[in-house]
Amino acid sequence: MAEIVANTMTSFQSDFEKYDKEYIIKEGVNAFPFLWMIHRSHTYLIRLSEIRKDYFDNEAFRYDIAQSCSWIHAYLWPTGMKVTEDIYFVTKDHVTKISLEQARNIARDAIELAIATWEQENEKMPTKFKVRVEIGDISLCKLKELILDCRSHNDDSLLKCLKRFHNHRQQAKDHKVSIWYNERCNEFSFAEMVNGKCQLNGAIVFHGWPESGYQESNSVQLDPKYGWASHT
Repeated sequence: MAEIVANTMTSFQSDFEKYDKEYIIKEGVNAFPFLWMIHRSHTYLIRLSEIRKDYFDNEAFRYDIAQSCSWIHAYLWPTGMKVTEDIYFVTKDHVTKISLEQARNIARDAIELAIATWEQENEKMPTKFKVRVEIGDISLCKLKELILDCRSHNDDSLLKCLKRFHNHRQQAKDHKVSIWYNERCNEFSFAEMVNGKCQLNGAIVFHGWPESGYQESNSVQLDPKYGWASHT
């Protein structure tokens, strides 16, 4: 591996010594097998031997795998990007250069084995994903009134802010966004909760209409616009 680093990398060669080599020395035979990705300025290990443990121990990783957006997918199936690294399959005794498709098949086999083992002992992962959104402290009549007020100004900013939460990547079975309305301030507060813990909070703030003037509403927009906007 050191010879490959010397022949391939033109900068940051010390990363191999600091991260890759150190990991192999620390884990010993348990480090193998793994996929090793190397470029002129970086290397990365896909630790195949740890996929099963990560899958069993980390609910967010299970959901990422199910949605094809895990860190493994980011390296081997990057969206809108080309994989430019050389890839090697490394065992205790051999370092073999392989194609991207071969690397994907090896990673896919490791993932599918982890999933199959999990499903022998636990319920299957869902196939459809959507973060649950709950809206409180406002009547349906009042919410419709605010949305219609937007549309009377050829604006759908409030509805877009509310719908955007459905696009959040689901990280757990118990994953929801709670939204509540403060009529006195005419704004919404929200909290994204994962397994009972707050991961993100903020407000959906009204910034006025042209006829009434722009309102900062104790928040800052880099590109000031009328209507509603999310702030965290």
